[in-house]
Amino acid sequence: MNFLIDYNLTGDAVLFWGTLSAEGWLELLPIRFFTFQDYYNL
Repeated sequence: MNFLIDYNLTGDAVLFWGTLSAEGWLELLPIRFFTFQDYYNL
């Protein structure tokens, strides 16, 4: 599952990523957050 994160939401995405990791969701689902900058560098 891919999520495109706006630059203004990067800090919130980091906190959300930590919550997903702590709850074990990353072991169940392949989740990836990326920014527009990451997208343009692909």
